[in-house]
Amino acid sequence: MNCSGLVSPKAAVRIVLFVLAAAFATASPSLLAQCGPLDVVFVVDTTGSMGGAIENVKAELPAIIAQIESASGGDFRLGLVEFKDDVVVLNDLAAGNSESVRNNILGLSASGGSGEPEASDEALKTVIQGLAASARPAGRQTGDFGTFRPEAGKIVILITDARPAGFDDEYTVGEDDVAAANLAQEAATRGILISAVFVPTPAAEAFGVLATVELLMTNYATVTGGIYIKTESDGSGTADAISEIILNCGGLRQGFVLIVNPRSAAIGHDGAATFEVQTFRSSEFDSDIVLSIADLPEGMTATFTPPVIAAPGTGTSILRLVPGSTTFPRTHTVTIVATGNRANNTQEIHAVSVQVDVFCDPPFIFGLPENQPQNTSATRGGSVRLSVRPSGTGPFSYQWYRGPTGSTHFPIAGATLSDFTTPPLESNTPFWVRVTNPCGSYDSRTATVTVGSRGRGR
Repeated sequence: MNCSGLVSPKAAVRIVLFVLAAAFATASPSLLAQCGPLDVVFVVDTTGSMGGAIENVKAELPAIIAQIESASGGDFRLGLVEFKDDVVVLNDLAAGNSESVRNNILGLSASGGSGEPEASDEALKTVIQGLAASARPAGRQTGDFGTFRPEAGKIVILITDARPAGFDDEYTVGEDDVAAANLAQEAATRGILISAVFVPTPAAEAFGVLATVELLMTNYATVTGGIYIKTESDGSGTADAISEIILNCGGLRQGFVLIVNPRSAAIGHDGAATFEVQTFRSSEFDSDIVLSIADLPEGMTATFTPPVIAAPGTGTSILRLVPGSTTFPRTHTVTIVATGNRANNTQEIHAVSVQVDVFCDPPFIFGLPENQPQNTSATRGGSVRLSVRPSGTGPFSYQWYRGPTGSTHFPIAGATLSDFTTPPLESNTPFWVRVTNPCGSYDSRTATVTVGSRGRGR
């Protein structure tokens, strides 16, 4: 494979989150050398499902290493870390170690893993923080990892099909996803670009984790300024993905960074969450950046202020998320999307996911007179007003009924507010109301309206 043929036909059907400028597709060695010094670390999932991807990389390995040499002008160091449920540092970053790295990659074999998920986050932590085995839980890491050179482009290429799970082999929402997001932020702070190659294997599909892994992998790339690429399900295209990453200096050429803070928020149904969305784009671009939301939960509204970052696309917007009465109380993943155009009119799309924990206290009606609907009286043919004042997490929905509490045979059309004025009454009539929010409902006491010729309405 030479530099003018790095992108195979299969690359055309991969989902590439960052749309690469066509001018880079035929870059010459002299242009590639402009990446400058490079420290490149391969972080590879070697569990049984990854056999196709590993073999695909092995087949193109000489070309990949030659491309790194060309891109860096010969000033490069390589590292290699493999992981299953544990982490193994096969090669620390070192100059002149390409032959050792090549031999170790050729020696990789896909086996084991004890199902899904895997310790990809721990492998990244080892690389990002430069951890020795002695700094890790006993027996969980083999080999030591050092540090990146300050003057080098710092590129980590993560290849996996699984969710991250620390060392406990169990993915927990609100813990492992948050830990992965924090790693991405730490890498960005250290100037380390994580390019994520997602292999959507049949095993990942069988475990039902495709969407989750894709969101996490996308986040690694977008937060750090790296590149996200999805390969074919059989692992073909993995080598092409690596080539594309190196061709674009691990993301250094993209000239675009999207940062969102905070990365998670907890809100009630009567509250709102705000996020600061920052975009950074080099002056070579001359199009606006349009902000939008993907996968917005039912009932939730999203507002960007402003919704467009003026060309070249550097600025800040405030995102406000407000849950509605139909927003289910749980942890939701909301994806913030920034869309712009390159100079050749090709579209580029960047995305960052945040976690929104919508919590909810079920409704409750205290027994005080000001909270519960009360017995009262009315003149014959007259009406009275009944009311309820619930506690819990609003907003609430209401439905008033005729009859004793719990009997839903006679709902009153249009009686869906906290206050209810009865129709004209000719006889004693019981009423009650059911108060509902997304996490439950509560029935009021029965309020009986006594009708008499000289009754007085309240």
